[in-house]
Order: sequence, then structure tokens, then C-alpha cells
Amino acid sequence: MNRTTFGLLGVSALLFGSLNVASAADLPYKAPPPPPVDTYTFSGIYVGLSVEDSHDKFNWAFNPPNPAGIGINQAYSFGHDDYGADWHIGLQYQWNFVVFGVEGGEISATNKPAINPFFGVNNAELSNAGRTAIEFAGGRLGLAWNRFMVYGTGGWAHTSIDSFGTPVGGGLPEQVAQTNGHSGSFYGGGIEYLVSHASACCDIVVGADYKHFNFNTTYDCVGAANLNPPVGVCLGAAGGYNDRNIGASTDVISARISFKTQGFGYWGGPVAARY
Repeated sequence: MNRTTFGLLGVSALLFGSLNVASAADLPYKAPPPPPVDTYTFSGIYVGLSVEDSHDKFNWAFNPPNPAGIGINQAYSFGHDDYGADWHIGLQYQWNFVVFGVEGGEISATNKPAINPFFGVNNAELSNAGRTAIEFAGGRLGLAWNRFMVYGTGGWAHTSIDSFGTPVGGGLPEQVAQTNGHSGSFYGGGIEYLVSHASACCDIVVGADYKHFNFNTTYDCVGAANLNPPVGVCLGAAGGYNDRNIGASTDVISARISFKTQGFGYWGGPVAARY
């Protein structure tokens, strides 16, 4: 094979390589897929705990009023601040920006009774009132954007209220005590922030919440000290004018944490948010 043959083969190889390079350059460029975008949803089933600061206000009115004390300490309000913890459970669904939900739970009982420095016309005795845990259930309506949600809430509530007298100096058991159940309603609102997303088990949501509770007034028939009339029988004057109307309201501010499924049907796995 002479030099002419080698030259022709070299030129052919160069031409073929150039054609291949040109063909590859003419092919359309396929960009790599974009990195996954973090999306968030407030849809799901959740349970959680809260720490709270509360203020209870008790409304006390003797019925019938003592004629000897007309206009003197026959109707009054008193209260106190307290703290505690609660639990809650709920379900909600996010559609675009809007979040619909229901929630129920329990707020802890008062740690100690509220005290008023007189018991009607009797300045030697104190008025005491306290409540048991508050059970509540209601709806939630929120607006969500990315990790944040603001919401309003309202619904039904129930508690029991203890009212009784104690001597100013102490040392004696409760006098003319009575406990009644009180149904009522609540309204409020709050803000939540979705802290973690697509973890091994669930989303973690933290937030701040406010609720105002109003409870109905009941008639506490207690009769005289150490004298128990039949159920539903009020002694009035014969019982020493100890029968009374009792009502209450409570304000609760809480910091809460919730553990929520990422959508419905399973724990875990990302769910595309609707916003």
C-alpha cells in the first residue's frame, strides 16, 4: 500500500468523523429534570398537646336575694388566672388556599378555686368557685399559604362548676357546696406553621391558639349548711338564702404542637399541596 492509499484513507476518516460530530450537534438538547419542589398541605388527621394560660370568671347571684342584704353583695363576679395543659384531635382538608376542618379536645381543670372575700352578707365567709376540665368540639376554617395557616374556630363546650363557702380563718370543711354541669359555646382563632415535611412518620405543626368559652347559668339549690334538701327542691329563705345562680366564662391562650398525617390514607410520603 503506497502513500496515496494512506492519504485517501486518512481524508476519508476525517470526513466521516466530521459528519458524526455535526450530526450529534444537530440533535435537540434534553435538559435534566428540575429538582423536586417542596410542597406542603394542611390536609390530614392530627393529634397534639398544648400548654395554656387561662382566666376564669365566675358570676354568682343569690336567688332569692337576702332581704337583709338588698343591694349588698347579692350578685358579684370574681375570677383568677391559671395554667395547665390540654390535648386535641382533629381532621382537616385543604382545597387551594382554603382549609376546612373539625377539632375536639379537653382543657385542664383549674388547679385551685377562685375566691371572693365575702359570702353575700356574711363577711366571715368566703365565696369559692372552680371548674372541672372543659371538653370542646367544633369546626375550623382557615387560609393557608406555603407553611403557614391562619384560622377561625367555634363550637360546643361543657364543664362542671363547684361553688361553696369557707370561713375566712379556714380550718372548717366546705359549706353549702354544690356542683352543676354547664354547657356552652366557644369561639376563637389562631396561626399554625408546618415545621417538618415528608418525614418518616408525619408532619409536625406548631402554633398559637386563643379560645373564649361562655357557659350557661345554672340554679344551685344548696339549702342550709349540713341540710340536704331533696333533688330539685330549693329552700330559699328556709335554707338561709344560700341558693344561687352560677355562670362562668373562660379565656384560654395556648401554645400547641400537632402530629399530622401527610394527607389521607397513610403515614408518610409527600402529598402535593393545593395552593
